[in-house]
Amino acid sequence: MRIAHVALVTGGAAGIGRAIALRLARDGIAVGVLDLVEDAAAAVADEIAGFGGAAVALSGDIARRDTIAQAVERLRETLGPIAILVNNAGISDYVPFMDMTDAQWDRMMEVNLKGTFIVTQTVLPDMIDARW
Repeated sequence: MRIAHVALVTGGAAGIGRAIALRLARDGIAVGVLDLVEDAAAAVADEIAGFGGAAVALSGDIARRDTIAQAVERLRETLGPIAILVNNAGISDYVPFMDMTDAQWDRMMEVNLKGTFIVTQTVLPDMIDARW
């Protein structure tokens, strides 16, 4: 299978993220499967490898710049520069708004907003270089 591009899918170990990672791989795109739980990301990467795709499992908290920098560097070293980013990771405590604590709100904003900012800022130079 010819690799057209490299993609990073955050929250790629389950649900919509897993489905996106599998679809990208079936379309010939190498995939970095990023999730908090590396074993779960590895299961998706193994599934991709099972049908001849290229993938690497990555772990990290998208709200922590240091873990994202390490994960992105590993992806670049393994599969190449990143042309596609799918900011899929996000959390919700499924708590009624009136019952939500400040700590729950802060963590949700840290992951859903700051995490998206951090990941995008980290991979954007590759995407600009790729003109993708």
